Amino acid sequence: MKTVKLIPFAIVSLVLALFSVNSHAAAVGCSFGSGFECVVNAGDSLPGGLTVPNSGNDKEMYVEAAIELVTGNPIDLMLLGKDGDPGLTVTSGDGGYSGTWNSASDLVGWITVKAANSFIIFQVTPASMSGIWDTLGIVNKGGQQPTLSHISFWKGPENVSEVGSLAIILLGLGGLLVARRRRTI
Repeated sequence: MKTVKLIPFAIVSLVLALFSVNSHAAAVGCSFGSGFECVVNAGDSLPGGLTVPNSGNDKEMYVEAAIELVTGNPIDLMLLGKDGDPGLTVTSGDGGYSGTWNSASDLVGWITVKAANSFIIFQVTPASMSGIWDTLGIVNKGGQQPTLSHISFWKGPENVSEVGSLAIILLGLGGLLVARRRRTI
């Protein structure tokens, strides 16, 4: 009787594990490619009655609301810091239009690139400690591509370690082994 109860539990655990593993997300909303990319401008209306201020600052509430607007799903991000903070570096080889970024200690799941009165949200898939950035897609009041103001680095639910997924897989496999062993005895 106990064997019958363990098999469904093991199968459910394996199914949950398969759907919880991180993968490269097909882009949703604003841009298609290997991840989410969206430009947010001063004056844009966002969920929750928010309007991006004239400064176009990339405060957490605006970034989260913009992602929710495009994906339809709320998200809870955590600011790791901005370029120049300890362990977060940004380089540019072309006068501030594009370059690379690096985090010395944390996996980064999202970055916001702030320039002029706008910011671009990039999803980093999979979460990483380094990558590239650019200000393409942002246009300043003069109709030109602006240079970088700053980059904010974010940790989101997608940068959770794979230990949880591995634990679910092992739990499911263990349940199947126990069920098989009890069936043969």
